Amino acid sequence: MPAVAARAVQAGRSYIQFGIAPKTEARARIDFARPFPSVSQPPAVVLSPFWEGRRSEVGHAETIAFVREDHFEVVSNNAASDYFVSWIAVGGERQVNRLQSGDMVMHWEQPPKLEAHERVLLNLVRFAEPPNLQLTPVWHTGVGHAETIIELGTSHAVIASNNVAQTYRPMFLATGTIAGRVPRNEFAVGDVLVRTGVRRDLRSALKDIDLSVPPERSLGENAEFAEPPVVVVTPFWEGRTGVGHAETINRISTTHVQTASGNAGSDYGVSWIAMGPRRR
Repeated sequence: MPAVAARAVQAGRSYIQFGIAPKTEARARIDFARPFPSVSQPPAVVLSPFWEGRRSEVGHAETIAFVREDHFEVVSNNAASDYFVSWIAVGGERQVNRLQSGDMVMHWEQPPKLEAHERVLLNLVRFAEPPNLQLTPVWHTGVGHAETIIELGTSHAVIASNNVAQTYRPMFLATGTIAGRVPRNEFAVGDVLVRTGVRRDLRSALKDIDLSVPPERSLGENAEFAEPPVVVVTPFWEGRTGVGHAETINRISTTHVQTASGNAGSDYGVSWIAMGPRRR
């Protein structure tokens, strides 16, 4: 799968942007499809390493160095001609870290992380059920550990890693159904389809993850990706601690994503979000 040019879709006064960008140097600038409005809070960015067709993991957790209105910069020792970064960005004009489109609501924040296990609050938004959660380290240089979900509720999450510092603030993006609506895992924003899920009980290093959702949580007929979507994944080790490997995407199709890492177990899972053009 080649790189995917950055794409933007408007949701009210906010924007969702996504793409798959090549990374051939330790530090790489990734441009948005269009600049986000200048606000005191920059847009949220979450991402995953994507080592095309390798069937193995990268050695480093991809890290956001900084985010601006028109681009962001990532840093790690991951770099190759067949290496990419799969990313999603969300932001807008309003100075609140919240986006709503129909039944879907997104909330993002950069909480301080002063402990290996850190409780973060999601209570600025009322979700119908525990949302999908994506995490990305934000630091001036590459970090040593992937951020991991170990507990998730409707109003809080517990995240874990050995990334800890007074100035360390990982980025999270929570996506779900707003309280009072029928819970879904699939949403439409303009001509873009958004799907979320958690694949549990992953017991092998190489993982084939089905991107479909239960029929009762789907938009119904014609709710299909017109092309392979952009996917971001986050480790989810329930009740445990931070994982030792960066979950790495190796392949994406319209129906599946393949990831690889040394993370595996009956209590290990992957939280995923996929975005791409909807088939008409």
